[in-house]
Amino acid sequence: MFKKLFLIKLLALMLLFTSVNNAQVSLQLVVFEPLPAIDLASFLVNKDLKGSPRVMQFIIMPNDVDVIFHMKIDWKKLGENNFSNIYEMRTKPFKSRTFYNNSFAGSDEIKIDWSEQNSELVDENRAKGKPTGTYKVIVKLTSPTGAFVDVFDEKIITFSNPAQTLTILEPNTGSTQEIGAVLATWSPVIGAANYTIRANIRRNVMSSLEEALYTGTPIINNKNVGANTSVNLRQFLDREWLPGQEIVLLVIANIPNPSGSEELKSNIVNFFIKSDNAASQAAFSQNMINVLSKLTDDLKLNLGSGNAGLSDDIDRAQRIMEMLQNGQINFQEIRITLGDGSIISFQEFQALLQYFQSNPDAIIDIRYISN
Repeated sequence: MFKKLFLIKLLALMLLFTSVNNAQVSLQLVVFEPLPAIDLASFLVNKDLKGSPRVMQFIIMPNDVDVIFHMKIDWKKLGENNFSNIYEMRTKPFKSRTFYNNSFAGSDEIKIDWSEQNSELVDENRAKGKPTGTYKVIVKLTSPTGAFVDVFDEKIITFSNPAQTLTILEPNTGSTQEIGAVLATWSPVIGAANYTIRANIRRNVMSSLEEALYTGTPIINNKNVGANTSVNLRQFLDREWLPGQEIVLLVIANIPNPSGSEELKSNIVNFFIKSDNAASQAAFSQNMINVLSKLTDDLKLNLGSGNAGLSDDIDRAQRIMEMLQNGQINFQEIRITLGDGSIISFQEFQALLQYFQSNPDAIIDIRYISN
């Protein structure tokens, strides 16, 4: 009887031992999204996260099983396709339970046994100020006694911190600026060592602003303006701009990092140059009135020949002359283009007017098109 009872107890202990060995341990990684705009140290484990906010939770079931926790963090930079390893760690054995990213070290029993980080990538992250790009967190549980098979979980984290932007605040898009001074102002960029400005003349309305910026020789060729966020563009001209020209402008922030420098480009704005000489503008308007007056006189002479279409041309020319005389057309605020879309300056247009005064037959059509 005693032997039989002993065998039953022994069998029960063996069954209990087998049950522990075959325990089904599970691991779940929970990321509290949307993530706050937190500092880098709140995310990258760096020996002691005790004071950092809780952004991740690790749920291990069942409780009180001896486990070793492993974590690997990979980072994919903005604009790149591949992840690079930035951090790995392993804890000493502890009893399974639910814990958080700030549960390591301190008075907790979860102690880090080993960790390794890519210092270059960590420094690059710190230089950016806040986490950017995409992070992949891979967690794993192993048994110090071989009681269960390794279990894994992973999450892809994209931080809610918005990427920095660089915005030109002045001049306003489409504005008209004095020829003697054009103030350019832009939003500051955290970490920028200096700024570079580039400007060019837009010579064809069919060209995009970006095409105009990089076509031909720029009027301001990548000038370093230091850490200033407000400058007079005229001080950096490589050649003079002229009344009536349309200018396109770009600002680039240069942000140093361990691997060199990163460029952050602004939006491209366009603006127009007007003359600060009112007398010359009045004379210019009068020259155009003279051309149109001579043209209408010639058209009226031919009106009796049965060409009824000339009447429309006369009406349009007279309407334009009235607008010029009444000041409704301001040559400081208009753009003159040719039929192919190319833009000409007022000086070039004046030369055309002088030609038309001598050769009115060269004028095919007269129209004023208002925006």
